[in-house]
Amino acid sequence: SCRDTESQALVVFDLDSTLFDVSPRTQRIVLDFSADPQNRKRFPQSTPALEQVRVLSKDWGIRTALTRHGLHTHAPEFHEAVRDYWIQRFFSGEYLQYDHPIEGAVSYTWKVADAGARLVYLSGRDQTTMYEASQKVLEVHGFPPGEIVLKPKKGSDDAEFKVDWFDQQDLSRYNYCVFFENEPVNLHHVHERHPDIDLVFVESTHSGKASVSESWPRILDFRMAE
Repeated sequence: SCRDTESQALVVFDLDSTLFDVSPRTQRIVLDFSADPQNRKRFPQSTPALEQVRVLSKDWGIRTALTRHGLHTHAPEFHEAVRDYWIQRFFSGEYLQYDHPIEGAVSYTWKVADAGARLVYLSGRDQTTMYEASQKVLEVHGFPPGEIVLKPKKGSDDAEFKVDWFDQQDLSRYNYCVFFENEPVNLHHVHERHPDIDLVFVESTHSGKASVSESWPRILDFRMAE
């Protein structure tokens, strides 16, 4: 349990859709797909329509934006090609530079660091392909230095990976433990195993695979966390 009054706090942040708005990343990938000559040749009707697509912060993945712009009626092969292209790039380091910090995230994480807490960035991003770019993007946007913990095994379950990380910590060393996260699945799993950890739900976008608990404090951005 996290209640040793002699010691520091442990403050853990997810990255995608928690500290960063990832919609500009998806936007860039969509535009790059539409600009690719091979894609234009293969899908002459559908590709130009992609240029009109605007990805919103609340969109989960890529399908929502395409459907909103009427592209769900286009050929299944086109959707498959867009999705493959998106997956390959969204889960790689090269497009992370397009993400924007969520409002107030930089100053809030500095408050946490300045208060002497142990600051951890815990993300389901892939360790081998995304660590370096994750570190760089945090630095570029002026986030404080902290431990960056990414998934060592690509494709493994996010919730299990995060719960396992908390399992490995000696939580009794901390007077306070808090976890900021946008995915309810992960929050439910962490709470089940570690009920003493305070959870904060970042209300940006999520998979819809689990319900949002009424007991979680929720924030739209970090100006609300101050």
